[in-house]
Amino acid sequence: GHNATILFPKEDNLWEKDRVKKEFAQKKLIKLGFGSYKLSYKGFTIWINKKSLTIYSSNSYFSEDALKSAFWALKDLDNLSKYLRGRFDLKGIYGIKIFREHYGIIFNRFAEWLLGQNRKLHVREKGEECILWIDDSMKDNIGAKVKLKEFEGKDPQKINSVDDWGKDMDEEGWPLSSEVRMGMSDNKKELANLKGVFPAMKEYNENLKLHTAVQKAQLEVQKKTLKFLKSIEEKNG
Repeated sequence: GHNATILFPKEDNLWEKDRVKKEFAQKKLIKLGFGSYKLSYKGFTIWINKKSLTIYSSNSYFSEDALKSAFWALKDLDNLSKYLRGRFDLKGIYGIKIFREHYGIIFNRFAEWLLGQNRKLHVREKGEECILWIDDSMKDNIGAKVKLKEFEGKDPQKINSVDDWGKDMDEEGWPLSSEVRMGMSDNKKELANLKGVFPAMKEYNENLKLHTAVQKAQLEVQKKTLKFLKSIEEKNG
């Protein structure tokens, strides 16, 4: 989920642009209660504010590496910026500021199982900032049409690390011994907060075989999707 602000420093009032007025008169734009205009275009919801554009993306970017997903998302935002500049005759060099982003492991068996049990998981750093979560929430996904059973996070590096850790646990049969738990944290309070997580993982491991066939099918879809996206990227240079 990537949301961004696009700034055109040389523009004082986007609402007064002739092409914006013309498209509103043609009912191609919807006027919002706070004055901005709304436009939907290729998976993006765009708010035309007085001095900037606010972009909400509902597009998905499948990749084996979250950093590649981030690159493709930014590339799409850049192409969108160029398109909007031409469509509404916006002047000058533009800037893109991403104000919200998160990454999700879409094909994640633990997330599927946990949400199937109507459970949630939030992992927090010191200061109570949530850095990893499974909660099946759409409240931040403006324009989203489906709930994705995914393991999400704010940082691509952390998400990739969690995915690697999950694969290791799968291979080792989720050996959540007391030694493993102590190795994960020396803080008794943190361990107490995690008591509800480890039984869930143990139960998940017991049900893992039931999901194997489904997971294999999903991985095939992921591979085909990635292959398709790579072919498009190579075609477009």
